[in-house]
Amino acid sequence: MSGIKKYKSGKRTYTKFGGKAEQITVAGKPKQADVRNPELNVNIDENMLPGRYSDGFMINSSNEEFIIDFFKNTGSKQKVQSRVIISPANTMKLCKLIRDTLAKSGKI
Repeated sequence: MSGIKKYKSGKRTYTKFGGKAEQITVAGKPKQADVRNPELNVNIDENMLPGRYSDGFMINSSNEEFIIDFFKNTGSKQKVQSRVIISPANTMKLCKLIRDTLAKSGKI
């Protein structure tokens, strides 16, 4: 992921994801930058609750968006189960969240 950059300024270490700094470390103590994360109130339709299994995915991108197709192998064909269209900034956040979650679970 080429959009992640770390740099130091005095005692502070900044981590940039795309265009803004997300985390600041001062003298070895991590502090959250001014990132507002209000609790989300998400509604989900009844037909979405069970979810859909995917054993593969394909990613296409442009400057404005990433398109992630999740598919299921059915013999010689792959059937798209779900398509997600997401901005590059949110793609970076998703990648970081997945990496952090895998690291915490000991999978990487």
